[in-house]
Amino acid sequence: MEQYIKLIETDVFGLETGVNVFMQVKGKKLTDTVREKIHDAIKAYKKENVDKYDTDGCIDTAIEALKGMGYTCGIIMPFEIRF
Repeated sequence: MEQYIKLIETDVFGLETGVNVFMQVKGKKLTDTVREKIHDAIKAYKKENVDKYDTDGCIDTAIEALKGMGYTCGIIMPFEIRF
């Protein structure tokens, strides 16, 4: 099953800006439990790396959490149109 996850990092560098990253995920259906496990993994990464964590590290943590649950995934670059 092909699904998508949007990761949103808020308040980047304390500037109240956000970074959106889209991931394509293949495997069983994504559930709230999976979402919680990813969120918990990112929180643990940030806690272990206070003042040293970055967006890439958070994304890598999410990918590793998903792989650990049997999913395959990768970053996708959405096509954006502003008007």
